[in-house]
Amino acid sequence: EYAHVPMILAPDRSKLSKRHGATSVEQFRQEGYLPEALVNYMALLGWAPEGDEIFSLPEAIAQFTLDRVNKTAAVYDMPKLTWMNGHYLREGELKRIVSSAEPFYRQEGLISEELDSQGRQYLRQVVEIVRDREKTLLEVARASTYFYQDSFTYDQKGANKFFRKEGTSGILRSAAAKILSLTDFDAAAIARAYNELAKSLELPVGRLMPLSRLAVSGRTMGPELFDIMAVLGPKRVAYRLQRTADYIDTHFS
Repeated sequence: EYAHVPMILAPDRSKLSKRHGATSVEQFRQEGYLPEALVNYMALLGWAPEGDEIFSLPEAIAQFTLDRVNKTAAVYDMPKLTWMNGHYLREGELKRIVSSAEPFYRQEGLISEELDSQGRQYLRQVVEIVRDREKTLLEVARASTYFYQDSFTYDQKGANKFFRKEGTSGILRSAAAKILSLTDFDAAAIARAYNELAKSLELPVGRLMPLSRLAVSGRTMGPELFDIMAVLGPKRVAYRLQRTADYIDTHFS
């Protein structure tokens, strides 16, 4: 006697083919999907667990029974797989996620073939704060470019919104000076410094933060601003704040 799970169909319920996305394990690996996410998702195609849809392979084996195998065809749901991969990225052991992400950072030209202990520690810090918002290892690497490259363009919509306001370059220069005055440089210390700066400038902190984010990363969204700054370090943060102030004086004055 034997049994098999139902067929897997494309989202439009047609025959699954390459035009519907990755269809090989190697292709999923190249796109930055984690093995445990793929195994978890594949187990759900044609079978329904009794409880949570997030489970390990041993947990799936322990609760698998034929009576919970569906009789109708399963539908290939790429967004669900991607969501599930994001879950494993966020919740996975950091050391293993960093190791899995390293080839993608190398592929994107962000790190060299051999990392020394300092470079490896820096990579760990970057992955730790970037992974929470991304869904694949490739996305994690591509969301990390400004941690490795000081030269970047500013998000155009963000620049038009935040750089045109009067006094913006002066605010950034004050922020740079405040950053360089700090003796402790972690996220908590930077947050306190920004609150002090906002008070001295008689501005809401909400005016400073999106402006500073754009200045130090070129982006309007990403990890917590003060976490970004703590990883970059005071000299790089101050340099980027000052450089952006000069850019504003040249292009928006």
